Amino acid sequence: MKHFFKSILFLLIFIILFPLNTSMGNSLPICSGSPATEATDNNITMIIESWDNCKGRAIIDGHEYLGEWKDGSPNGYGEYNWSTGEIYIGEIKDFAYHGQGSYTDIEGNQYVGEFYNDEKNGKGIFIFNDGSRYTGEFRNDSINGYGTLIWPNGDRYIGQFKDGLRNGLGTYTFLDGELYAGQYKDDVPHGHGIYAFPDGERYIGDFNNNMMHGQGTYVYPSGEKYVGEWSEDLEHGQGTLTYTDGRQLSGLWLYGEFKGDSSATNSDDIYGSEQTSDKIIPINKGPNNLTYLGSGSSFQINSEGYIITNEHVVNGCQYIEVKNRYINTEAKVIAKDPQHDLALVLMNESGDLYYNLSGEPARILDEITVAGYPYGDDLSSSVKVTKGIVSSITGISDNYSDFQIDAAVQPGNSGGPVINNFGNVVGVAAAKLDYNFTLQEYGDPAENINFGVKSSILINFLDSNQIDFNITNDNLNSKQLRKLINQATYYIDCYGNE
Repeated sequence: MKHFFKSILFLLIFIILFPLNTSMGNSLPICSGSPATEATDNNITMIIESWDNCKGRAIIDGHEYLGEWKDGSPNGYGEYNWSTGEIYIGEIKDFAYHGQGSYTDIEGNQYVGEFYNDEKNGKGIFIFNDGSRYTGEFRNDSINGYGTLIWPNGDRYIGQFKDGLRNGLGTYTFLDGELYAGQYKDDVPHGHGIYAFPDGERYIGDFNNNMMHGQGTYVYPSGEKYVGEWSEDLEHGQGTLTYTDGRQLSGLWLYGEFKGDSSATNSDDIYGSEQTSDKIIPINKGPNNLTYLGSGSSFQINSEGYIITNEHVVNGCQYIEVKNRYINTEAKVIAKDPQHDLALVLMNESGDLYYNLSGEPARILDEITVAGYPYGDDLSSSVKVTKGIVSSITGISDNYSDFQIDAAVQPGNSGGPVINNFGNVVGVAAAKLDYNFTLQEYGDPAENINFGVKSSILINFLDSNQIDFNITNDNLNSKQLRKLINQATYYIDCYGNE
């Protein structure tokens, strides 16, 4: 029934846009010997060669033609039906599709518009078998020129095409309100453009192969603004980050981390008035003169503002601040599991995005990504990611609650999500093998031996506390994954009594 209504709609579009004058065909006589088929007529070639200014039906080489003939060839208005299921209805010249017509291929894709010598040329409508629809210009049997492409989910692109791909200037509007306007190459943003989100977040600058790359300006919803160089979606090169209160970090950035080598205005305000050799920390920033105890990472797991981190990250905390470039809010600990090093925390303000948990356990050689804030936010306020594989499905001393990964993990990564290639959580970053311990015990320092708590343990922890969460194996594309990591991964500051 679905295909029936689709065919009716397609026919109506064809009739409305390209009405054909068939009165001449109706007045033509029936061709002598019609219908002619190879099965019944041994001299079919001679028969159809005599057809001129008449209507006839012939079946040749596995296809049927019914329509107007002139000088022994299909000419005028007619219909081709191929044994493969292809159908053409429209104007024909010397056996070729030529003029206005409609064509349905063996995969169910449909085109209505202009043809020239058997190729789509001119203006037309192409309805893909997945429901996508293109309206615009065609050349050399392909989408070429200016047009509009609408996807079934409501996404829309208006702009230039070349050889069926977005090439040139165009605007892509997503159903959720996100928008990219600028240059395209081979179907992805490439060149100068602007990417804007409904909440006011936006990037204006250079793109390379769908990534921010080159010179650009990024404005965050909080009002912070970075102006400078980019590489592969991260601040990289010379740039300036301006905070909402006017403070600035200006200088060299390497893959999202501020390295300095230039002036930083009001640096004491940014980092605190006292520093240690290992880590720059603010002193007495919390309420009631509480002391800064440490920091870690966390990630949101539902729309209610619940986040997950390690128990050791929030141990002893009397005041918790949770933040990223989208949210800065207070939070409180709801539940702890010291045995498995897990903690459930509730933010006062919930973010818009949250992670789903994987329905499949992590397995050896699975590729994974760790997101978090290594060394806190001293390097930069951007979330950082590292990639690696699952090295073992057990932790230290055959601890079956943990698994081993080789993705780089640093102090501050604790509590961050370990996600698979689909973008779903398979674990919680928890620990790394101590460098000095292995050097002393084995004479060789440990490299890239890190551990996470399995998602199955996390699921049990959430179930025990009656917390809603989603389990899925859905696959996120790279744009969706970047947005999720940026918005649903949080930095935690912990304050308490020494």
